[in-house]
Parts: sequence; structure tokens; C-alpha cells
Amino acid sequence: MSDTNGNGSIGEVIVASTTRFRAIAARVFEPPRFGSFVKVATATGPTYGVVAGVETASFDSARRAIAFGMPWDQLLREQPQLMELIQTEFDAVVVGYGAGGSLHHYLPPYPPRLHDFVAPCSPTEVAALTDSLEFVRTLATLRDVPTHELVSAAIREASIARGRDDAFVSEAARAVAELFKDDYDLAMSIVRRIG
Repeated sequence: MSDTNGNGSIGEVIVASTTRFRAIAARVFEPPRFGSFVKVATATGPTYGVVAGVETASFDSARRAIAFGMPWDQLLREQPQLMELIQTEFDAVVVGYGAGGSLHHYLPPYPPRLHDFVAPCSPTEVAALTDSLEFVRTLATLRDVPTHELVSAAIREASIARGRDDAFVSEAARAVAELFKDDYDLAMSIVRRIG
């Protein structure tokens, strides 16, 4: 995924709280993947999140997109302004932050600032964030997202960043089984989705 501003960012924060942030993707149709780990550099250190939702819509919320009934390449030829009228946004759930050279697996004292840039986490950062499986617990407590899909996607993304670490996947599956011990079917659904 490339950026449009030359600073390595994949998005810009437009809504922020200590629990989540929303960003506009640097390029339409090129958001970070669902379940991937992202960061926002702040004055006190990075805020880390997991992408929990992505949507593309009209830039102007008062104007809905309409169907043109033609293939995408033809649509772009006949309506070249279309790319200026839509945007891709993504939401990230905060799973930790860095301060004073330490990584904290809990919510930061302050949210990122509006218009801060979002960047993908490096494999090293993902490994550090996922050494503790607290991120699984954080994601498992969410109520406004498809929890089973998000937990499994985040574990898959972490596994990829960690070089397909089988020991990590096994440990994460055990954490899922423990967290969802009262709902065996949901726990097994998540474990099957981990891959």
C-alpha cells in the first residue's frame, strides 16, 4: 500500500478517543487490512490499534452514491471525477501505546490528535504487541464489531508478522478457548478462522 503524502502513512485521523480512532485512507480502496495492526505517532509515543472496520462511501454524507450500471474501467473513463467524490475510511481499536521506551498493553491516557497520520506497524512492533495476548482480550470484549471475525483476523495478521509462528497460534487459540469457555461454538468458530 502506498501513501499520497510521502511520509509512509496509510491514513489520517479524523476521529479519536482513548479507545479507538477513525482515519481516512491515503488512497481510495486501499485501506489497511481488517485485523491488521496500525499505529499513530503522538508527541508522547505511538498509539497502537487493530483495524476493526473499513468502509468506502461518498465524500459528502448528504449525497449517497448511485449505481451507474457499468464496469469499473468504463465508469472511470466516463466519470473521471468519481474518485474525487468517494473516500475509504477505517476504524481501529486501541490495544496499547508506547511511552518512555516501554510498551503498555492497555489504553493510553490521551487519544491521538486529529490529523495525525496512521502507519502500518512493523513486524517487530506486531511481535512486541502480541507477545502478551492482552490484545485478544481487548478485542473479545467489543460489542459493536463482529468479535469472532476480528479476533481471528488479528491473530492471523499477528501470525503473518511473526513469520507464521505455530507456537504463537497455538497459544492464541488456547487464549481464545479460555476467553470464550462459556460459548464453545463461538470459541471453535474463532479457532477455525485462525487457519
